[in-house]
Amino acid sequence: MTDLGLSARVYDIDGFNVDEIARTMIADYRAPSRGQAEIDRAVERYRRLYPRFADLLREAA
Repeated sequence: MTDLGLSARVYDIDGFNVDEIARTMIADYRAPSRGQAEIDRAVERYRRLYPRFADLLREAA
């Protein structure tokens, strides 16, 4: 998630805050395009940084 720039969407298992996660999930549910845009940007960024990564995964399979 760090590579994708989505660290804000990671929650520590030891410090799990149910209310915070619920707020995030509700916000994503109410405005799915915002979350989708964030993920789309992250995927594009990752593709720019690691253009051959998908090829390497296919080769390893």
